[in-house]
Amino acid sequence: MSIVKDLAILQYLTNTLITQKGVGEALNFTKGAINNRIIRGGDFKPDEKKRLEDFYGISFNDFKLATPNTLQPKDNEQVLKNFEHFGARLNEIQGELGYLDKAMARIMGIDEKRYMRIKLGKEDATAEQLARLASKVDVSLDWLIKGE
Repeated sequence: MSIVKDLAILQYLTNTLITQKGVGEALNFTKGAINNRIIRGGDFKPDEKKRLEDFYGISFNDFKLATPNTLQPKDNEQVLKNFEHFGARLNEIQGELGYLDKAMARIMGIDEKRYMRIKLGKEDATAEQLARLASKVDVSLDWLIKGE
């Protein structure tokens, strides 16, 4: 798993905005060291994950990504359930592209704090923001919204 996905999971499990500075404090690293590892696409080592779990009081094992059965006919309720995983799809895009939250926010034309609220499911993205993101990262709106 990439460091970007681990940070996203950490944010999800703690329901707080996780910054590179905070992670640096937990691991006794500089912000630059964390950023360099993200740029290189590195991972957290098992002992680093343990220190993060202890620091934030969470367990990475508590995170399970639900995958909807795409063979079932979709109804509006199922679409809404799939949209609950929108943040996970944003994390997936970030992981594949190696982008930080700030870069994703810039693509969507919003500030980083708003992007984090959207990713955590505390705020909804507008149709314009979704369309901008879909066109810039070459994914379909259906996949972004419904996971299809």
